[in-house]
Amino acid sequence: MNSSNPQLRMVAPAHWNMYKSHMIPKMSQNDYIEGVKYFRTSNELKQGYDWIDQREIPQFPLVYAPKEVVCSYNPKVEYCSELKIDLKQNQTYEAPNIVVIIIESFCPSPMMIDDQVVESQEQIMIGHLHKEMYLPNLRSLSEKGVSFASLSSNGMPTIYGWYSLMTGEIPYSDSVNMIQSQYNDVDDLPSFYHQQNYHTMYVSTSDFRFDGKHNWVYRGRELVQKDPGNLKDMPLWFDDLYYYFPDKDQTVKLELEESTFKCWIPDRITSTEFIYHFNKTKQNQQKPIFGILATVDTHMPFKGFDDKKFYDPFTFGDGVSNTKKSGIVDRYATVAKYADHYIGNVINFLTKSYNNTILLVMGDHAARESPIFRDEQIDPRDPNSVWYDDSCNGQPFVNDQQFTTTAVLAYLGDNEAVKAKFAPVLQKVIKVPTDHQDAVRTLFDFAEEFSGKKHASSRNGRNLLEIATNLTNNEGLRKHMSIRTSSLTSEVATEDTLYRFHTLGPYGQKFNGIYPTCVTGEKRSHITKQQYNEFSRNQRLYEYLQRRNKQFSYKFRDENCVYPTLCDFPVNMKAYNENETAKFVIPKLINGVYIGLIIIIVLILKMILFKIINKINNKKSQQTQSVILLQ
Repeated sequence: MNSSNPQLRMVAPAHWNMYKSHMIPKMSQNDYIEGVKYFRTSNELKQGYDWIDQREIPQFPLVYAPKEVVCSYNPKVEYCSELKIDLKQNQTYEAPNIVVIIIESFCPSPMMIDDQVVESQEQIMIGHLHKEMYLPNLRSLSEKGVSFASLSSNGMPTIYGWYSLMTGEIPYSDSVNMIQSQYNDVDDLPSFYHQQNYHTMYVSTSDFRFDGKHNWVYRGRELVQKDPGNLKDMPLWFDDLYYYFPDKDQTVKLELEESTFKCWIPDRITSTEFIYHFNKTKQNQQKPIFGILATVDTHMPFKGFDDKKFYDPFTFGDGVSNTKKSGIVDRYATVAKYADHYIGNVINFLTKSYNNTILLVMGDHAARESPIFRDEQIDPRDPNSVWYDDSCNGQPFVNDQQFTTTAVLAYLGDNEAVKAKFAPVLQKVIKVPTDHQDAVRTLFDFAEEFSGKKHASSRNGRNLLEIATNLTNNEGLRKHMSIRTSSLTSEVATEDTLYRFHTLGPYGQKFNGIYPTCVTGEKRSHITKQQYNEFSRNQRLYEYLQRRNKQFSYKFRDENCVYPTLCDFPVNMKAYNENETAKFVIPKLINGVYIGLIIIIVLILKMILFKIINKINNKKSQQTQSVILLQ
């Protein structure tokens, strides 16, 4: 059956997605080859790189690598015989720590963005992204780096966004990769840094079992040694995992309300925990640290997870206690400034004690509920009004509150070699579309330069510093296409333009290339069917490869595979769908066809039952009327 049947999708999208989620997507050989060709021509690789699978029908079409790695697998490629190989892999300076702070549901409204950024339609500008009144620590951090006003998550909510950030896989449009891809080889961020001799750590605000994160963060650990899918044989993700859940006595000492946090630990606690464990780890070993801190207090409905008194210093209007619909602005501004304060504590700690650190601060996805209001008495072009064009904002597939977040990338230290990378773009604000894959590609590039080693990757991303530098020098951007998706909303971005639409079709949705969108006076245009088809083609290719475990293989991380050493392509990649012991998948025999038949049978039975009930009710009614007549 054609999985793109528009009539069935429109009539019953939920049932259709359920039906598709239990089927392995298929592509004809011709569609597959054309899809690979389109993907590769839509994404220009940086100089010195090429696609690693040069076979007539590539099995790993998304993987790319430096040419000296490509030739290790494809020695007959024309340029290999003339390739000059530099086997020297000398590290020129001490590898810095890498810290990633992931802010929950972070998409500052124009009220919190610098006025010049809101008003400007330029792709790059000098200044600050965030206003000091609301986000003073992020504003201060940007002075040591570069800011990105339109950096998107590749999925939403967290179960999609976090997963895509960590693994590089694009979310399925009809099911959940976090579960269905749990045994896939993925080009993940944590194990990459672990392989580069970093000590890896993660401080979480929630139990790792939430959203199924435990299927991933425990990879390579003894904790999963009995797992039927052999997660213990996967590369180790994290040396240390921290999730602190206080008992009743500790709750009192920490001045927490049990009813407030339950399984969610507020930023006040997790930021302190991160500082403690980072410092302790540094004192006990000499490796650089790759650390992740996840926050929570900016999660909807923006009432926070800490005791109310800890929001008092950051309150706007009625703060987190505001229950009015318009109070969403006060609530979001309050929890955002609270989060910024505790992020500031981490920044100050690193700057003072371990300043040889590269810091990336970004949201996991947008706020989902637009923190906006409309006031007819306020000039609609005044950024302080948080005013949006209703004709745009009323369409949920057009506004910024799904995928769009912001990011600051900065270096805190004094190493001249690292500072030189940031020097051309210091205090710049980049407004062209970027995403999490670009952020991770940037972190990969840092690690490769520190180690001097070459690696293959399937991350469809560009270096954020490269983007900023090219815009600064008016050099133009490499041809690029990326996608982000959820079950309802999707985006496709080129190197300089962003398109948004309903996942099931274009349906007259619009596009804009500059953040923020939905501000009156901006120019927008309708997305075309061709543009939607381009998104759909890439989405189908991603899902086809991911469900067959062919997007990446950990064997591509073999650092010995550098020409003239020859290596073989990975074979016998076992897909999750083929794992009959998997706990979360309906057994293989019950595929989508049988589920479809079951749904039809259930509907028929419901109709029959409905008719029987009607007959019984009619008979009772007739009997009642007969009794009345007899009386």
